[in-house]
Amino acid sequence: MLKKIMKAALAASLVFGMSSVATAETKVSTDVHAYYGQYNSGADGYTAHFINATEAHVSLSGGDGPIKGFMQVEARSDAATQKVDSTGTDITSSKNNLNNAQLAVTYTTGALSVKVGTVSNGATCFYALSNGLGTTTTASYGTYVKCVGYHEADGIQVGFMLPAISGQVQLSIWPSTGGQDMAVSAAGLVAGMVQFKLNSTTETTDDYGDSTDTATTDSALNVGVKVLLSKAMNISLETGSTKTDAGAKTATNGLQFAMAGVGPGEIVVTYGMDSEEDAAGNAGDAVTYTGLTYRIGMGKGVSADFFYASKGTTPDGGDTTTSSWIGGGLEAAF
Repeated sequence: MLKKIMKAALAASLVFGMSSVATAETKVSTDVHAYYGQYNSGADGYTAHFINATEAHVSLSGGDGPIKGFMQVEARSDAATQKVDSTGTDITSSKNNLNNAQLAVTYTTGALSVKVGTVSNGATCFYALSNGLGTTTTASYGTYVKCVGYHEADGIQVGFMLPAISGQVQLSIWPSTGGQDMAVSAAGLVAGMVQFKLNSTTETTDDYGDSTDTATTDSALNVGVKVLLSKAMNISLETGSTKTDAGAKTATNGLQFAMAGVGPGEIVVTYGMDSEEDAAGNAGDAVTYTGLTYRIGMGKGVSADFFYASKGTTPDGGDTTTSSWIGGGLEAAF
């Protein structure tokens, strides 16, 4: 009897699941980015060698009416998760590791939206992200990857659409057992030609199990503007900073120019600067980034990229060490 009930319940759940999928709007999308080039750290005695950087996502979204679900998995070649073979040898660097998953449900009514699950404040990421390449994995090799105050974790996000700026304002909250992080973000378009994004993040650390401890708060702020000079040309300028509760500071500034119609493709030029200051006011490393990317479209959602990236690091009172990476790659989204 129990088996019959179980079979009936299983059949009913399958029918319900299939009917739900049939009536809901479901979308599957994939993007893959793969680059290969010669890297040199610039350190004394370092031998230049070829290296690759890859990243890929598979996303599934769907829903019916005001409720939408979203799931994404990510694989990348610079994953922090360690992998070992059967002999115990570390093979992390030679594997593409599944190291990130996002799960969220969003309820929308009019201009208001509420998302619960994995949420992120994407307005922190600069327009000049990755020298125009499609993956943050390339940061390991000197591209200008900046997301000041970025968070991606389980939490809640409330958004409100503002037609006047063709954009949205968001409040994101990430609670945890060791504190709470919060961000206020906005992004939009003004006068049909000026895109903007801004974000303010606070990170509060507090031991909820100890009523006598003192909470500490770190903060981050960034502002970015992208001017659409024409259909084929744009320029972006952005600045960001962070400050710890103890008083240590960082600052970063980025500039990027992009122009299509240069031969068969698009050229992207990037320049960035970082600076550091510890809690005592002592200067840390000064870092400069330069990047040149040339992208050729090869069909819908597919492009071939050729790039050069350099990163110069100068300790306070020390000599500059400059790394470089030059090569090419392919991007595909479908």
